[in-house]
Amino acid sequence: MSTENVQNHHPLYDEILPDWVIARDCVKGQRQIKSKRETYLSATSGMRKRGMSAGQEGLKQYEAYLLRSVFPDLCRPAINALVGTMHREEADIQLPEGMEDVRLNATLEGEGLQTLLRRINEAQLITGRVGLLVDVPDGSEGIPYITVYEAEKIINWDESRRKDGRLKPDLVVLDESASERTSEFGWEYVQKHLVLDLVQAANANEIIGSNTPVPPQQGAVYRSRLMVSSEINRQNEGVNRQTEVTAQGAGSVQGVIPQIRGTTLEEIPFIFLGSVDLSADPDQVPILGLANLSLAIYRGEADYRHTLFMQGQDTLVIIGDIGDETTGKSRIIGANNSLDLPMGADAKYIGVSSQGLGEQRQSLENDRNRASELGANLLSSSKGGGKEAEETLRIRVAARTASILTVIKAGAEGLENALKFMARWRGLDETEVVVTPNTDFIGDQFAPKDLVDLMTAKTLGAPLSRESVHRWMSEKDVTNFDLDEELEKIESEEPIKGQPDPEAEAAAKAEDREFQLAMLNAGGQGPGPGPGPGQGQEQRVKGQGTGEPDPDEDPPQGRQGGRRRRGR
Repeated sequence: MSTENVQNHHPLYDEILPDWVIARDCVKGQRQIKSKRETYLSATSGMRKRGMSAGQEGLKQYEAYLLRSVFPDLCRPAINALVGTMHREEADIQLPEGMEDVRLNATLEGEGLQTLLRRINEAQLITGRVGLLVDVPDGSEGIPYITVYEAEKIINWDESRRKDGRLKPDLVVLDESASERTSEFGWEYVQKHLVLDLVQAANANEIIGSNTPVPPQQGAVYRSRLMVSSEINRQNEGVNRQTEVTAQGAGSVQGVIPQIRGTTLEEIPFIFLGSVDLSADPDQVPILGLANLSLAIYRGEADYRHTLFMQGQDTLVIIGDIGDETTGKSRIIGANNSLDLPMGADAKYIGVSSQGLGEQRQSLENDRNRASELGANLLSSSKGGGKEAEETLRIRVAARTASILTVIKAGAEGLENALKFMARWRGLDETEVVVTPNTDFIGDQFAPKDLVDLMTAKTLGAPLSRESVHRWMSEKDVTNFDLDEELEKIESEEPIKGQPDPEAEAAAKAEDREFQLAMLNAGGQGPGPGPGPGQGQEQRVKGQGTGEPDPDEDPPQGRQGGRRRRGR
């Protein structure tokens, strides 16, 4: 196969690339935007008339115009806020026992699966596209890993329909070009393209050799090839993956059949992830609306600040006096100076009118409000400072996060498919791989008054058990313990200072009941209705036949405590 056209792009790639560039530049921020100069901020007609070449006055004015402008940093905070919302709680990732090593070490950079999922969701929000390649290190005993490819790196692809009716890739071309160190201190931009495709089993046997033949019934087999432009870098490639490294445009290239313990794959282990699905065709860019609005604010800010600058540059006009031209002297104006003009002469300042500044300012304010709605304040409460009712917040967020939900579900499904490729390649049960993302974006709001109201209702007879109250508290994230654990911890706690001790209260009540029984027995009535009026008190004072101590002595501890606790 000739590799001279390995840099060719898919038609859909060229169609959507400008949107990816805008979104990526806006996320990078002001420095990136200003480095593109007239791509995002055009020079005025007056600047062009004065010349835009080096040293010309028009270019100098444009440099000042560009310097005064301010790009609103809206996209990056919006992405951070949305990703933080998506991952308010970690995704639930279930793996076969033999793949637990991947949970905390899924990429060559040593990223865990939770971090990898965050990267995937961030890329989905920025460009609406990301790719995952399940790669395998050199050596048949290597453990496969996942490599993430940004949208701009997936330059070409093709699909065909299999016997089961599903579309699967036949070709994926990945641009891995980057600056690499070619000497002790030197760097060079190296063009590299990784080509992934399928070959027939018979051809695969020719590539692999006779040691690990591919069964003829397997049909197509996954193949990997890497084309590198630099001879120096070709010698350093192929260490981290099973692939053939060759020069670009070198003609026919056999490639390598990646395998683990002799196991090959019948399909390319590459996953396309969009913002709504796993189709190979690019999806729309979720952040593009906010990016375009940010650029509109940027240009409006530049014009507004340029107008303010021009308003401070009024020009002095003198009518009827040309004395300076005849004498060759320049006039000095400002504090502590004066103008001496002949009779009939006139002097005045003229400048740019401020009539349109109010409209410019209002237009910028409107654009910023719209950007706030689209971006970082997506999940904030309504204006006014008051706390938004929980159900109202839920309805508003549900209406606004439908697109976020599709993004996070597509990201989780894509990661799950990549992990299933990995499990299948390692001979494990891929059905045990399950990735369930967090879809609770706002959580349950908790107010202490809600708990007080709930307990009051229970006290007044509402049919609520302790278990129901505890379940409600768990749903509100007030506690992470189950009911039994909670009760054990309560029993092991020391009483709060100033609060009554429940055990002491129970003991006091028991002693108080014993005292009441003693009073009844003193009246000779046993546990019945008790003595008549005055009898109990009289016998208790005399202490006759009651078994009680003399009243001049200190009363028993239980009796004293019982009276004190009952407020007697």
